[in-house]
Amino acid sequence: MQLFQKAGICVLSAQQVNDLTSRHAPTIIVNFVSHYETSAGTPFSAYTLIGVLQSVDDLANCFTYTDTAQTPPVTKFYRRLDQR
Repeated sequence: MQLFQKAGICVLSAQQVNDLTSRHAPTIIVNFVSHYETSAGTPFSAYTLIGVLQSVDDLANCFTYTDTAQTPPVTKFYRRLDQR
């Protein structure tokens, strides 16, 4: 992603890049490290699992856009980081 940004061809908005790099990816990584890598014996609670799943959904949403050429507008995934 950084190569696409530096080349000026990244289709992600500044907000999507910021959310991806500063919120969603770190949340998922920290959760993984704190629960799996440490072999914590405490099980997931339902609320913790819902939070993790929401983080994954939010991360996926960083790679979507709203296609307003269709009626009604449709949310689609980018084909690649340099084109819709």
